[in-house]
Amino acid sequence: MDFNCSAVECEFEKLEDFWRFFQFPGIDFSSYIFLNVDYDVYSHGAQIYVPPVFNSTYLNQVIQQEFVAEHMILHLYPASLSLEQVAEQMASIDKFQDYIQSDCQMIVLVYDCLYVEVYCKDHTWLHRIIEHARSFPGTKLTPKSLATDTRTTMNV
Repeated sequence: MDFNCSAVECEFEKLEDFWRFFQFPGIDFSSYIFLNVDYDVYSHGAQIYVPPVFNSTYLNQVIQQEFVAEHMILHLYPASLSLEQVAEQMASIDKFQDYIQSDCQMIVLVYDCLYVEVYCKDHTWLHRIIEHARSFPGTKLTPKSLATDTRTTMNV
């Protein structure tokens, strides 16, 4: 597996693996905030409200609800930024280059619940995310680099 990549695409065989994937073991998000850019998330048939800004504790609570995401876009920013700075940057991220130039550290794109793309600036984090995803039998992983990524926008 090429760890000189900027992103990874994961295709999970089982919904249980999707939930476990979001536990992100070995990564401490305590000094970061998640920005919920867009979502359509359900748990047991009922839509779940996901606030626009939340921390890793809230993410863990959502995971415990065994959610199903039709689509979801999450951005991860340092908690030291003001909400105004985060909102301004989030609104300006459309393409990969916009993401690279921002303070956003990670973008998680989910579609059809079993497909996840993670763009991550921290290669140690990305390596851990890839290793974690590899622990789920049947999961297909596709590393992406600037040269191999065909995505034109950072949304689903």
